[in-house]
Amino acid sequence: MKNLSAQGGKTLAIVSYITVIGWLIAFFLNRDKQNYFSKFHIRQALGVHLLLILNSYVPRIHILFFDIRSIITTIGIVLLVIGILYASKEEEKPLPFVGEYFQDWFKSI
Repeated sequence: MKNLSAQGGKTLAIVSYITVIGWLIAFFLNRDKQNYFSKFHIRQALGVHLLLILNSYVPRIHILFFDIRSIITTIGIVLLVIGILYASKEEEKPLPFVGEYFQDWFKSI
């Protein structure tokens, strides 16, 4: 379902998912506008970016043929792509599994 508050906030919502620099740009530009749609996606993107940053501190642990860090990185990238798709379709849907937590944890943003 499209959100009326998405007007004017779609670009910042998409930019927030594109690297941490993109998130910073979206965060500071949205402080002036206070677009709720952008804020929603900025919180989602912050959660994924923090997940990926914290993942760099996970030791390399191999399970069968897989490395835990590689699995978490892949999940993070998939979440970023899903977030970009939701933002481009102007949907305020939380990311699978973790989106509700991100909205709760970062509600002050």
